[in-house]
Amino acid sequence: MLWKLKENVLLLFKLQWLFLHVCGVRRNKIGSAQLQFQYFARTMTIKLQYLNHNIFLNRQTKLFLRRKAIIKSRMIQTQGFIEQNPQSVLQDDLLFEYFKLKC
Repeated sequence: MLWKLKENVLLLFKLQWLFLHVCGVRRNKIGSAQLQFQYFARTMTIKLQYLNHNIFLNRQTKLFLRRKAIIKSRMIQTQGFIEQNPQSVLQDDLLFEYFKLKC
């Protein structure tokens, strides 16, 4: 993900060169144009960092929700097993009490 951010920053500097040369800025105004574009580049870089961080958080959230769904389905399967075979679970009282509280 860091290489993607570096790639985006390089793109911003290429845009700066394009901005300065295509717009035909005179030499005495290049300094102010560069300052304006550096401000633009800085704000865009911050936005790109925020975007990359959100992509990372979304990925982590999806993984968490997937794990939560797997655990829930296993608990439901175990609850069904307990209801169908109560004698086998009664042998382990702690497990039975745990699932009785959970379910």
